[in-house]
Amino acid sequence: MWKGWGDILRLTRLYAILKDRTERHLNELIRLFGFTLGKLSYLYTVDKNQKHRKITFYRNYFQDFFDKQNKKVKAKIVWTFHLVEDLQRVPETYLKHIENTDGLYEIRIQLGSNIFRVFCFFDQGQLVILANGFQKKTQKTPKKEIEMALKIKAEYENEK
Repeated sequence: MWKGWGDILRLTRLYAILKDRTERHLNELIRLFGFTLGKLSYLYTVDKNQKHRKITFYRNYFQDFFDKQNKKVKAKIVWTFHLVEDLQRVPETYLKHIENTDGLYEIRIQLGSNIFRVFCFFDQGQLVILANGFQKKTQKTPKKEIEMALKIKAEYENEK
């Protein structure tokens, strides 16, 4: 279990060594330290100058979804977030615009036969705001989930 800033510093150093950021390494970090997303967010500061965008969480919408997932799913989500932050051009395999919406995107995560989606949108070009997430069980994305994400986006924009 996470014990404090000493663990964060050790994790940050370890993470800096793991340049390739493979899924296996992230799984190992989570298995060894058992940290939550809140503590993991400190790892995002490593190699900050090389990032093309920054992921930010709006309220608890995403956190509630993330907390319900098992360690392997959490590791895959975090791994995918790193791709979205680090790659200048993110393939549609990982980040795709939702058709017929005004600026709503989905971060696409697949672990085995399980498919997950995290809705997001951009603010000021390179800032990615996370909204809600869900496990996809049908071919089409449920309208209820898209409507919820659009509502969260509107809520965010009204608060700015």
